[in-house]
Amino acid sequence: MMGRIASKDLDGCQFDVVIIGGGINGAAGAQQLAARGHSVLLVEKGDFGSGSSSRSSRLLHCGLRYLAPGRSPWEFAIKPSRLVTGVKMARMAIDARDEFIATTPTRVQLAKLYFPIFKGGAYSGWQVDAAFKVLEYFNRGKTPLNYRRITGRSAAAIPLVNRLGDFNLLDSVACYDEYQISWPERVTADIAIDAQRMGATTLNYTRADLLERHAAGWTIRLKDMAGTDQVTVTATCVVNTAGIWIDQVLAQHRSGKPPKILGTKGSHIVVRLPDDCRGVGVATINSKNEPFYCLPWGEHHYIGPTEVVYRDSLDDIRTAEAERDWLLAEANQLFPTFNLSARDVIFTWSGVRPLTWDPNLPGGNRNRVLHDLSGDGLEGVFAMTGGPLMTHRSAGVEIADAVCARLSDPSGPAGTPRFASAFPTLSPDDIHAALTGAVPAPQWLKTMAKEEMIVHLSDALLRRSGLPWFRKLEEAECDGIGRNLGSLLGWNESRVADEVALCKAELAALQRAASQSQAV
Repeated sequence: MMGRIASKDLDGCQFDVVIIGGGINGAAGAQQLAARGHSVLLVEKGDFGSGSSSRSSRLLHCGLRYLAPGRSPWEFAIKPSRLVTGVKMARMAIDARDEFIATTPTRVQLAKLYFPIFKGGAYSGWQVDAAFKVLEYFNRGKTPLNYRRITGRSAAAIPLVNRLGDFNLLDSVACYDEYQISWPERVTADIAIDAQRMGATTLNYTRADLLERHAAGWTIRLKDMAGTDQVTVTATCVVNTAGIWIDQVLAQHRSGKPPKILGTKGSHIVVRLPDDCRGVGVATINSKNEPFYCLPWGEHHYIGPTEVVYRDSLDDIRTAEAERDWLLAEANQLFPTFNLSARDVIFTWSGVRPLTWDPNLPGGNRNRVLHDLSGDGLEGVFAMTGGPLMTHRSAGVEIADAVCARLSDPSGPAGTPRFASAFPTLSPDDIHAALTGAVPAPQWLKTMAKEEMIVHLSDALLRRSGLPWFRKLEEAECDGIGRNLGSLLGWNESRVADEVALCKAELAALQRAASQSQAV
């Protein structure tokens, strides 16, 4: 396996397909197309998985939220099309959940979730039972949901559930097994690396601009964001999986046309709850009648998300103090005895969901759509919107099917995608010891430095090793990690200092809320 190639070496190259956007769906598309023997270029303007893919609720969820009717329990009856979409997405979620658990077990963690059903609440027990009957029908022969409903009296012994503020109004709790993708950034990087193994060309920190179409296909300009190189390549087909940046990529060619994306911002806070609550989560409805979670995360819990239409900078997304405080208020209404305050927030994160724009849905359409843009005069160009993290495998297949229908026979050999990661399953302490140099560099760290396309220190720390998601790092620790990794990467002292400063700034954006106000 090779490391990061220089974009200048690609000047004038012809590809079957160029995929713009190296989030989890773009990487999955590149992997599937490479497995079918096509020449593929995957281009990402930041690091692989550094956008919305790394800022979700991380749930490999069973699809229950798709069967919630929204702000009114009668919404599905009034608008049956939403029920059709909900059932479709729920089935996709069930299939994705089972496939990911079966093929990538080292990247999931099990959480026991409880959905409280209150007397006079938004949902009754029979409605929740009916939703799970639908899910269990789709889930036959797959990873068990282990659904059961527990009476309110029996729930008094369940940690976290017995901290609910309106416990005396609790009718029952729905209990089921939920899974979390423990590390979406690493999953994305692994997919991109596997695509490269099968012959795809993968470039991070490279901006792609769609220029013009001619007889040989589309001309795409590539600009190295980590250097000064600027070259052009051509492709028969182009797939835009740039997520919240999709409309920016297409702006030159779709002037005056409706957008493809409506972004909604989801923010989370991380806190430490009493030890007996570890491994236990609560899924419920917030004061706006939207899904709300308190989910276990190692020694901590994360709480969220928010759901607000986002129209600010796409390149500076962080949790605002107003969002943090709103999440704290919702958490304290749910669990008043914890009395959480801003001092209890260990870190935060925010992402913007690239939902499908729909003029009839002010909050966006959650349906995943692969748009064929030939009707806009963009022959051979596709764009994917509304693709959630957990269904990336089927998204990759959908992309490959659509593109292959436009291409001639592949020129390269077929391959078989691999989903198991070469990165070992390690404790945060073991990763910390290796990164800081407290132990001799293990093979996984040497491989990461040599082959995994690291450009910045934050790539190694946040997206290849993942340590800051599991353990808050002090500034001195960042300094030590910078020196140790810098020696493996061949950086001089000046480069190490620059990279440490950049990494600290990125971590600070996670570890403290921004002061700007934003309505939630």
